[in-house]
Amino acid sequence: MEYVNLLGTSYTDNGIEPFALTLFNAIGITNSEERESDHYIDGRYFRASRDGLIFTVTFSDEETNQDLPYWVQITREVPTGEPLELTIDHLLKNSVLPAGFRFARIANFGKINEQRFDY
Repeated sequence: MEYVNLLGTSYTDNGIEPFALTLFNAIGITNSEERESDHYIDGRYFRASRDGLIFTVTFSDEETNQDLPYWVQITREVPTGEPLELTIDHLLKNSVLPAGFRFARIANFGKINEQRFDY
């Protein structure tokens, strides 16, 4: 299993639900769901999938990255020939960023050697 952690926001930030739905729409996803879980801030998250990628959107509690309040984890269960990071880079640059979003990829998310790479 591969995964990429992103932190993001939109230039028209109106809350997590509009953020998630607009993000999913920007990448061509029309079906998503809101789920409840005590494991996430605010007790809920949004989930959708496309082309073998699973997108989970929730609030971030990263104090050092408060300018990007939403955490997006993208998971691919079956690896393909292209590294997931390259797939996500392409998706962000071609579809998501032009739709009014701002993102950073977080390497070693939640660890002491965490690194932020802004798009």
